[in-house]
Amino acid sequence: QRPSFDPGSSLDQDLPHPQLGGQGRELLFGLAVDDLLLHLEDAERFENLVERLAPVVESRQVRAGESILSQGAVVQGALLFLSGQAEEVYRDAAGATIRLRTLGPGCIVGQGVTGRGGMPAPGSITALCDCSLSLLPAATLARLQTEDPATALTFYTLLTSQLEARVAKPATVAGASEKPAAC
Repeated sequence: QRPSFDPGSSLDQDLPHPQLGGQGRELLFGLAVDDLLLHLEDAERFENLVERLAPVVESRQVRAGESILSQGAVVQGALLFLSGQAEEVYRDAAGATIRLRTLGPGCIVGQGVTGRGGMPAPGSITALCDCSLSLLPAATLARLQTEDPATALTFYTLLTSQLEARVAKPATVAGASEKPAAC
């Protein structure tokens, strides 16, 4: 007989889990709620950031299938994903490919924010569906650090949060999914 996960079932309160003890379901639910709240807070911060940056960013529209960034290219700034979905793929010398991540609204690609020439993109980014992006030039970000430090701090906080998520779970990024969703 298959176990029931309906509310009120014995498993609802006492799901066995070797690392979580007898309160597995309750703990997992709490962790899921915490993750969701953090995601919503980051999404709100991102939306507020985009509003504050609107006068100083360069808007870009990319059609499905178009290249956003080529592997090895250097961006002098950061790309902010406003809508749509894109995929970053690494291609090795033999031609084999590895999907690095899927990018969606709220994601930041920020190898070039230091203003020191930037780092080469680890993979090519291609739009899976139509995307709306904003480019925040490194020089503009440097200027914001002195003219509007609160906005610069919000940017760096969001970028750091996404980098931490990639280190903790390399296949995903805040705002990104394990597998590309339908556009």
